[in-house]
Amino acid sequence: MLGGAAQFGKKILAISRDLLFPVFCISCRTEGEWLCQPCLEKLQLEIKPQVFQHPYLSKVIALADYKNETVARLIHLLKYEYVEEIGEIFEKLIEEFIRQNAEIILNGRPSAIIPIPLHKKRYLERGFNQAEILAESWGRHLGVPILKNVLIRSRQTKTQVGLNGIERRSNLRGAFTLRQPLVNIDRVILVDDVFTTGSTMEEAARVLRSNGIKEVWGEVIARES
Repeated sequence: MLGGAAQFGKKILAISRDLLFPVFCISCRTEGEWLCQPCLEKLQLEIKPQVFQHPYLSKVIALADYKNETVARLIHLLKYEYVEEIGEIFEKLIEEFIRQNAEIILNGRPSAIIPIPLHKKRYLERGFNQAEILAESWGRHLGVPILKNVLIRSRQTKTQVGLNGIERRSNLRGAFTLRQPLVNIDRVILVDDVFTTGSTMEEAARVLRSNGIKEVWGEVIARES
């Protein structure tokens, strides 16, 4: 998942951070964990999963609303500060969602899970792809294989932050390429962290659909509206 110098640097920073600064629950400030068990259980009760449709996507499942401050902070810690333990917290949320809503996902069982890819340059800068971390959690608990490096980001795009819906779609047009045919796969789940306008997933799904995939779903941690 992480590689080379990027991995080493991230690990050193994480170890230094843990040694120098104690960890406090981001919700109640209890020392010891990024999200303590009582706050995790509270979060599981208060988040409201959303299921909706979007162009090229038959179904999109969001575990929570990005307006939830705890969820937004967890995503930031994973995506920009690379706190590995956050992936474990999200896995618990994913596991509980699947336990309670298996029929939503397994009605028409998916053939494969594909994480939304980063461009190679951005991957090397960041050292990891948070969508891969989340995809691995979905895959483990659904028993569905994960296909990495099949869908690639063949064109580097500028950041989506600050762009409106039309600008985001234009920015992403032609950004994804399928490296090889997907044989005996008719239903795919795309995984990412946040769904804002949906332009990223929409473009990735368009590429998959144009290459013979009959149905594409999306799964994210949070929907930003």
